[in-house]
Amino acid sequence: MIINHLQTFYFNHNKSVFWTLLSAIFVSFFYVFTPIIEGDSSLYASISKGLFESYNFYELKTINNGPWLDKPHFPFWVQLFIYHLMGISSISYKFSGFIFGIISIVYTYKYAKLNNDSNIALLSILIISTSFHFGLSIVDLRAEIFQTAMFIASIYYVEKNKKNNDFKNIIFSGFFIAMASLTKGVFIGFVFYFCLLIEVLFIQKNKQLINQVIHIFFFHLLFLIPEFLALHFQFGFSKQNINGQIINNYFDWFFIKSQFGRFFNNGPIKSTFHDYSMYFHTLIWAFFPWSFLFFYRIKNILKNVNLNVIIWLVIFIIFSISKFQLSHYIVLIFPFISISLATELNQFKLNFKAQKVFYFLSIFIIIVLNCFFIFISFYQIAFALISIFLIILLYFLTFHYNQLFPAIAILGIFFQVSVFFFFFNFMSHWDSNIKVANFINKNQLKPIGIYDINPHSFHFQTHQKVYYNYNLDSILANKPIYLYTTTSIYHYLLDLKKYNIKSIETFDHFESSRISTKFLNPKTRSEVIQKRVLLYIE
Repeated sequence: MIINHLQTFYFNHNKSVFWTLLSAIFVSFFYVFTPIIEGDSSLYASISKGLFESYNFYELKTINNGPWLDKPHFPFWVQLFIYHLMGISSISYKFSGFIFGIISIVYTYKYAKLNNDSNIALLSILIISTSFHFGLSIVDLRAEIFQTAMFIASIYYVEKNKKNNDFKNIIFSGFFIAMASLTKGVFIGFVFYFCLLIEVLFIQKNKQLINQVIHIFFFHLLFLIPEFLALHFQFGFSKQNINGQIINNYFDWFFIKSQFGRFFNNGPIKSTFHDYSMYFHTLIWAFFPWSFLFFYRIKNILKNVNLNVIIWLVIFIIFSISKFQLSHYIVLIFPFISISLATELNQFKLNFKAQKVFYFLSIFIIIVLNCFFIFISFYQIAFALISIFLIILLYFLTFHYNQLFPAIAILGIFFQVSVFFFFFNFMSHWDSNIKVANFINKNQLKPIGIYDINPHSFHFQTHQKVYYNYNLDSILANKPIYLYTTTSIYHYLLDLKKYNIKSIETFDHFESSRISTKFLNPKTRSEVIQKRVLLYIE
């Protein structure tokens, strides 16, 4: 049955677009084998591991056993389910990103096909699957890839219900918008209903839609119950102190502080940065290589305002005026701007000038990337060989076969591979947490203590019992113990002359979030590289 469906799908679409899309999905599957670098991704992986090891479904805690009250449970429940199927590993953690990336692609196609022909739908998913930050969301695996998949699914069932009035569509829409709310908070529900309200008032003016939205809202609340139960089991109605702010109870957090607090920048986590134009320039690199075409055709796109345009326009404006801005939020609009762009490009007449501009721009980008890898002295030969093959391939696709859109998509795939495979692996080479965890696992060292180091990726990778505590004396009370720490703490312990200390191994380390020209330049890299040590203390 699946084979027959794929054959039908293949023969009904542009063949070169189909194969390029298949290549993009094939490449994105291998993103699951990329390392987990220290940051939010390692934090979420660590919390998910703690949930798995605690044998319950509701207690989200940090490695120091403190309560986690920043994001709801859904992404962690997904990881918990996958861990039970595949065990705990970086591959199983990244696999959920790939799965929800596929869900986003599937529902983007289904939603696009409701109001367009199948070739526009196919081009839509080619655009989203080869855009840079969509791939980054799978690799880095933050909550946005989960939210994007659930949000586009909820919109699809709203739109499907207009064409095929079936109560199942209402239930599915309520379910998926609830799962989106269980990913980042109820603010996404506010955006969902606001977009539908605009459509009712200014586009369709169909009062029947209001009744449908009321039914969706009922199921939305119904499917939020698991989150309320989980929060109640962990926190009850007790007050929580988060970053110096008192949250009265989990209802206060879930409905107000979590998302509205970020929007107005008065919640537990604050930002000191705000720029109304941020998401304009973010979209240039995040939606690369399609962003230039998008901005080039934006006037034409806005001439045909429908629900799809309303959604990405409203979300973009809300993000821009929000007092709390992060670049990865932008991924939420990718399904919708991909459909808008695909619809516009379907009317776009290719000419030789456009082909030449694209080809020479592609060569320029490829040369710049090669210069970058030569500069950092990493993967130069392998990268150069791939680049030569790509330049030849783009030439034939662009000029001989007149397939500009697959050529743009292939440039997008190349850009993703450059960053996610070559550069991320380069960065992981300088992440001592991964090296130390592997060293400890291989030699089965225990017990382990860690101090003065951001420990999330280490906690996720290591298989041994580890003492995490901000009090050094409490850790050393468990001696003899292996201690993973910085050289400054090592020298501090030596100066105490209180312990018998043996240095097992020294590791180079650099924080991936602090990339600088000094680090990228091999001649000055040693100036910013930190030293970390694994000690044995008796």
